[in-house]
Amino acid sequence: NKLIENMGLHFSDRIITNNVAARDEILMRLGKRNNIDVQVLYNNIPPMNIRKPEDILQTRDKYGIPGNKKVLVTAGILNRGKNIEMLIACLSKMEVKDVYVLIVGDGSTEVDFRYKDYLKELAQKLGVGEKVVFTGWLGKEHLWKIYLSSDLFVLPSLSEGMPNAMLEALGVGLPCMGSNITGIKDILEYKELMFDPL
Repeated sequence: NKLIENMGLHFSDRIITNNVAARDEILMRLGKRNNIDVQVLYNNIPPMNIRKPEDILQTRDKYGIPGNKKVLVTAGILNRGKNIEMLIACLSKMEVKDVYVLIVGDGSTEVDFRYKDYLKELAQKLGVGEKVVFTGWLGKEHLWKIYLSSDLFVLPSLSEGMPNAMLEALGVGLPCMGSNITGIKDILEYKELMFDPL
């Protein structure tokens, strides 16, 4: 509720947020009362050192992906805000045909589950159904194995706070691209790694 949020802002001595855009919005909302210390504390994901060559082959084999194909991966709660349909549509238009997409995660509401069904139908309709793999929710170690078995992490979201999935992908050394939006811009410093999500 905005009233409670505003009261919290105005009666605070210090505010901590996890991205620059949120800090800037808070400072703007505080207006003249800008003597409050507003800091950015980025999420921290430590490096994961679990690389084993056999994990790559086993992971790709588990999802039916030949070892010589390229793999794009995205992860998170599957909802319309993640904009996964953009990734599927782009896959169908790519001239390179040896690319697979792993979609890690699932919905959390009935609307989200219908969105996942829509994504599956879209992949079939666009002729890439066999190259789009939905894994569902996975434990961290298995997710990291997927990251290690992939070539690029892509996050085409319409909005984000501070996406842990992208931080975790970077933590295993996986190159990342994402939407040119708040949160992702705080992680990916180069405009060449970002794109318009629309």
